[in-house]
Amino acid sequence: MRQYYTNPRRVALEVALVVNKGQHPEEALNSLGCLLDQRDMRFATALTYGSLRHRLRLDRLIRDKVRKKEPPPEVREILRLGLVQLVLMDKVPAYAAVNETVNLAKEAAPRFAGLVNAVLGRFVAEKKNAPCFPAEPVRPEIPPETRLSIFYSHPAWLVEKLVRNLGFRETRSFLVASNQEAPPTLRVNPLKTDRGTLADKLGFATSPAAYSPWGLVPEGHSGRPDSWPGFSEGLFAVQDEASQILGLLSLEPKTILDGCAGLGGKSLALAALWPDARIVAVDLSAPRLSALEAEYDRLGLTGELTVVRGGLADLALPEAGSGAGKDEKEAGEGMKGAGEGTKEAGEATKEAGRPTRRIRFVNIINDGDDDGRSRSGGGKGPGARGVKAPAPKSPPARGGRVPEGLRGPGKSRADLNLPAGGFDLVVVDPPCSALGVIRRRPDVKWNKLPEDQPKTRALQLELLAAGSRLAAPGGRLVYCVCTVLPEEAEDVVGEFLARNPGFSPVPAEKFPEEIRGLFTEPGYLRLWPQRHGTDGFFYAVLERAAGSVGGEGAAKSGL
Repeated sequence: MRQYYTNPRRVALEVALVVNKGQHPEEALNSLGCLLDQRDMRFATALTYGSLRHRLRLDRLIRDKVRKKEPPPEVREILRLGLVQLVLMDKVPAYAAVNETVNLAKEAAPRFAGLVNAVLGRFVAEKKNAPCFPAEPVRPEIPPETRLSIFYSHPAWLVEKLVRNLGFRETRSFLVASNQEAPPTLRVNPLKTDRGTLADKLGFATSPAAYSPWGLVPEGHSGRPDSWPGFSEGLFAVQDEASQILGLLSLEPKTILDGCAGLGGKSLALAALWPDARIVAVDLSAPRLSALEAEYDRLGLTGELTVVRGGLADLALPEAGSGAGKDEKEAGEGMKGAGEGTKEAGEATKEAGRPTRRIRFVNIINDGDDDGRSRSGGGKGPGARGVKAPAPKSPPARGGRVPEGLRGPGKSRADLNLPAGGFDLVVVDPPCSALGVIRRRPDVKWNKLPEDQPKTRALQLELLAAGSRLAAPGGRLVYCVCTVLPEEAEDVVGEFLARNPGFSPVPAEKFPEEIRGLFTEPGYLRLWPQRHGTDGFFYAVLERAAGSVGGEGAAKSGL
């Protein structure tokens, strides 16, 4: 049985231990810190993220003080938390930091309380005579990449890759930016307000985002965004500017497929921009998809949204000569039936005096899992039988019920709202290393390994190929990943294009002027925290030629 604590330091320790096993830090804090008041929750959060952001530097300090045997993992975490208070928190007196951390050790690892007291006491004594976190050292015997890795607390393998791709100077700038706390960028809901009106309502300083016409960056704020004026009325959502740019990459599509929907942020943003579009959002995880319903209602959306628990490969149209005609006819009938169903739902809400609401949930997985949790994993994935999906990169919906439509026996593809000729816009946002969002998720630095990349890349190529088979002739296929590694971005798209001549990159001049400078080559758009103040992000915008056949992916990947 999981224990809950009222001591913020103990909460931070327990969070650190589960984060080391792959759990999302925000999810762990909200769960394990459920008994904390707001002040203590802020303190526990600062301890957690400070320890994750500066892990290697803290470990170097620990190693300098612990001369004997390496301390156990739990004790190392306690020492990290103590040093965070002594090094990074000016408002915590040294005596309080030492005493409370020693008390934490007595409670969680009593055999090592003396060691914790000795290490922290020695550090406080030495701190009086020298800076505790000195400037970046320049020592010729230490390779430059190693210095960057330790001083800015990023794994050596990542620093080496970045130096090869960006050079030494810009790699340092990236590491500095990635260690900064990211502001909670807002996305204005154009169905209800505009940037100027929302800025006035918020009551604190804001500035317009540089690239997104819907983005607003808070400059002076406190508390969580869900407590700010306008949130409950659905005037805004929280979404990084890099993700908001998706709305500038297509020309008023009538049909949209969000192929790896996750929590549904992309689908909801596009539904607010194009309320007349028919949108299908698909993901393997029912708990994550469940978050769409509450957000759909909060934002006051009225467009047709079909939320599908399944895999992108389950939706893809069969290739020529494999019975596609019959399947497309069934899909057309399903679209007609779905339209009737959403129309009836809309009429019902209209009669009840509420805005027209057209959202439905469909499960197409037969896994016998009554609560709608996929046995193949909880994150995005191809949905092919026997394929294990990676773990989610964001916390699942908390406290929400799984809608009836996402549970029980799976339905067929014919029950979905799929346009027979394909979608005007297909978005494929596959699992990736998430190394572009280190500002928000410093844990990904330590939970990703270079040996994971070949498997991840094969999955990305598989998903891109599956999504391409659902793009209409003349439609756009958008591949996007929150990573800074070309192996997961340009290299994946380059391999896909080499196998699929029916798709071509869309040149920068076909996009709004404010984002043309973000394109690195035709169809490829990149954002960086050190250059643009956003998450690290990559988009490839491709167009399917008229009469071209469906995409070929990693057929021999073993997936």
